[in-house]
Amino acid sequence: MPTDSTTSQGDEFERQVKRLLELHGFQVERNRYKAGRQTDLIAKREVYPARLAFLVECKDHRSPVGMNVVTDMHARVDGVRRTENADARGWIVAAGEFAMNARQHADSLGITCSTYAELERELINFSAYLHALIQAYESEGLERDSPITRLWVEPEVVENKTGRRLSLNELAREWLADPASNHLTLLGDYGTGKTWFTIKWAAELARAHLDDPTAIVPVRIELKEYSRALDFQTMIINHVSRYGIPASSFAAFEHLWRAGHILLILDAFDEMATQVDAEVTRRNFDELNRALENNPRARMLLTCRTHYFRDRPEVEEILERRAEEFGGTELYQAIVRRPNYRVAFLQEFDEPRIQQYLQKACGQSYEQDRQTIRTIYDLEELARRPVLLDMVVKSLPQLRAEGEAGRRVTAADLYQVYTRFWTERDDWRTSLTREGKRTFAQELARRLWLEQRTGLHWGELREVTQAHFKERLALSRELEYAEHEVRTASFLTRDAEGNYGFAHRSFLEFFVAQWLAPRLLDSSAPEMRLNEEIRGFVHGLLAGVDWKPSLPPEGVDAPEGMVRVAPGPFIYGEGEGTRVLRLERGFFVARTPVTNSEYARFVAATDREPPQHWKGRAPPEEIADHPVVYVTWRDAVAYAGWAGMRLPSEEQWEKAARGIDGREYPWGEWEENRCNTSEAGILTTTPVGRYSPDGDSPYGCVDMAGNVWEWMASEWEPGSSHRVVRGGSWVGDRDLGRCAVRNGGNPGDSYDFRGFRCVSPVSLLF
Repeated sequence: MPTDSTTSQGDEFERQVKRLLELHGFQVERNRYKAGRQTDLIAKREVYPARLAFLVECKDHRSPVGMNVVTDMHARVDGVRRTENADARGWIVAAGEFAMNARQHADSLGITCSTYAELERELINFSAYLHALIQAYESEGLERDSPITRLWVEPEVVENKTGRRLSLNELAREWLADPASNHLTLLGDYGTGKTWFTIKWAAELARAHLDDPTAIVPVRIELKEYSRALDFQTMIINHVSRYGIPASSFAAFEHLWRAGHILLILDAFDEMATQVDAEVTRRNFDELNRALENNPRARMLLTCRTHYFRDRPEVEEILERRAEEFGGTELYQAIVRRPNYRVAFLQEFDEPRIQQYLQKACGQSYEQDRQTIRTIYDLEELARRPVLLDMVVKSLPQLRAEGEAGRRVTAADLYQVYTRFWTERDDWRTSLTREGKRTFAQELARRLWLEQRTGLHWGELREVTQAHFKERLALSRELEYAEHEVRTASFLTRDAEGNYGFAHRSFLEFFVAQWLAPRLLDSSAPEMRLNEEIRGFVHGLLAGVDWKPSLPPEGVDAPEGMVRVAPGPFIYGEGEGTRVLRLERGFFVARTPVTNSEYARFVAATDREPPQHWKGRAPPEEIADHPVVYVTWRDAVAYAGWAGMRLPSEEQWEKAARGIDGREYPWGEWEENRCNTSEAGILTTTPVGRYSPDGDSPYGCVDMAGNVWEWMASEWEPGSSHRVVRGGSWVGDRDLGRCAVRNGGNPGDSYDFRGFRCVSPVSLLF
């Protein structure tokens, strides 16, 4: 804001005031002569049945505007009233303050006095909106039994560029006061408190503004409501219009935001991203970034699940590297090098925070409950996420039984136990059967996921559960009872119009997985997109279920050294590419990669050039049972043709490696001593099957994680000469050994960490 009275500064101030008055709905002209004197601005507006006309004097004074300015304005207005417009009024707009006696004198003369800041604050009345934010916080919050106001424990974050650890609240307030940074991206895995924090902080800032109108105005938007290509203006208009702020106020809203008077809190970018493809996701992110460009005072907080911004599962791998060295996702690279952007990773609960939460939630029994959590296998790890810790507390009696049985407790188990409270609860008014309740939740989740919606009306779901209702459900009272039952589920929400959704996105993902898992087992699952969370839930739900393939069809014998992979659906890919695929025909796949001794027979029969490390026409005896390496893709294709086989497609290979349930490694979750990756420290190939059976895939294939990358028939991308390799190797770490990892190579290259295995020819598909 200009503070000196130079001509250029004065002109700029007049232009700024003119813009503000136009945002207030006035038609404004500059430097007009009225009653023989130049006037800074003439502001006119139709207010039925009158037409307001103001002579506006703009005072860009460092010192307070005094009596002399008011007296002069009165004389001007009086002259205009006598000669031109009997209804003319006076208005003085100051960059700074008014002397007290000047304001009082102006009031007595009917002259309006406004500071520039007052004009800005009066552009939009946010009062109703701010009270709504406070109400959202003070109500029951995300879950009816877990009001944020009672159980909130401040999480810790780690800043990407500095590695500093501080509380989330400290970071937020520090960032808000930092003039050099106008964007904060807050990343955290699901259930770590991102949404809870945005609700809480928005309410705190709303109270502060209501107490002090100069404080920043929070505007919190849930991005899940804007799943398609994002238009910034439309998003703002749609959001604020719900609270009585007219769509015509967007220009005023944008002015206030660009001037630093509004903080945009955009929650859950991932909920938008999971509903569109990668290209639309990037366009949406670019739209948000463009809104900040050349607006250093504009403020935006964005929350998102971490995996949309990083490629590696360990957050620490990001924090330990300099930003310019980290090869994160395209979204991460779009923000990490911008000097005005700050990025922080929200941490899971440490021991003091777990204790603090348990004290609030459990009261005097918290120490006993803490010990119970420690004794149940894997429950300790789950308890580090706030949303899961809350579920753990409510589910402890049932979880104790699970723990006493000596079996591993997964996140899927926890959701099963927690949601069972509703699905299996008996009530004299019950109209929905247990299966009806489960069907309702699953169908709601499935439709919301596939149709990319945030809520469905009761009427849309009634026919789905009709078959599970009692016969008397046709009575209106019974319909009312059924709706009441649905409303009593703590993981479901219902708005005033009767639209149902999930209190936390993780419940939607769990019920999609619960719907999908049995359909993967009976091969009826359709092809559909998933995300990493649904994949993880499916894997947990199918843990321990025997879904290994049946015997080959009658008359079709498995070739020697090969195992059968049945046709049907399976979970494929990772990240944004996670989905259910179907293989319409089954196949046989080699149990092991091709060994040096097997390849030697091919070399002898075809006179092909042997691999360079043999130092002759035959491999050294000590590596005869190791996978062959130093073979090009063309070598692999030639061998497969000679053997009457083919190279696998990457879809065939991945199903053979991970089965149907989306496991990360052939045996499930990572465990030491199950494969030859860099963690093993062997630094060369190992005999095929060394890690069998513990490292085998569900179909009995060995070395599908580590040892050697395996050539695929598949192109790296359509039209590319490069070919896909899968499975990781002794050179790479465990992350590269995951079943879903894709890598690629030039078909003419050969290395000491690449080999291949074969699948049956087309004639043996079934």
